[in-house]
Amino acid sequence: MRGRKYLIRGNHEKYLNQPEFDTALFEWVKDYHTFKENKQQYVLFHYPILEWEGYFRDSILIYGHVHNNHSAYCAKTLGPNAVNVGADMLDFTPISQTQILELVAKRK
Repeated sequence: MRGRKYLIRGNHEKYLNQPEFDTALFEWVKDYHTFKENKQQYVLFHYPILEWEGYFRDSILIYGHVHNNHSAYCAKTLGPNAVNVGADMLDFTPISQTQILELVAKRK
């Protein structure tokens, strides 16, 4: 896959500790990351969490981990600003930041 790659660690990334894993393939590898773009705050984390940095100020949580058998529960529990971008949830197709914003707006 072309482009810049960023990796949020999850529960299956044991290979990250292997000496042959080349972290240079990624801009960074982290457990948790926040960023702001066009006045919108984003939080990236592998797991769905009930409260995240800025959640009460419309910050968007982008997470994975939860597979389709629990996605409806998470959507209802976490609210419109939590978006599951797990690969199996998206038919293994990347999702753009614009698509995430559109999805959040549609849910509100």
